[in-house]
Amino acid sequence: MPQFDTSLYLPQVVWLGLFFFIFVAVVHFLLLPRFEKIFHERKKKLHELYEKTNHFVTLTKELQEKDNHLLEQARLKAQNDIKKTIEGVRVSQEIHKKKIDQHIQQSIREAEVKIKASLKEAMDEAKDLQKTIEEEIKKKIKTLH
Repeated sequence: MPQFDTSLYLPQVVWLGLFFFIFVAVVHFLLLPRFEKIFHERKKKLHELYEKTNHFVTLTKELQEKDNHLLEQARLKAQNDIKKTIEGVRVSQEIHKKKIDQHIQQSIREAEVKIKASLKEAMDEAKDLQKTIEEEIKKKIKTLH
């Protein structure tokens, strides 16, 4: 059995050592520097992206504060406009109400004049009728006597 042949151990150990040191040298001098370079570049890119992200976050917060400020100003302006509009409508209503009141008062005065005229006319007619009735009653009384 060849695995028990001790004369073959030394060359196998030498070849194993040689390939191990070659493997270690290739890994140490070729692969590790490349990996370190790749990791360093990635770390640098991540740091740059992190800085850009922080910058954008700061800009976003500033823009949001400006937007909130502008929105508050617009809200205040809208409230003032609403107050002015309400006051304008109130004044317009008061003017319209005064005009209506004046029109109603004028209509009442005209109606009162018409009523007085009608009442006077009715009273005159009643007096005329009373005189006519009195005359007829007097005639009947005279004719009865």
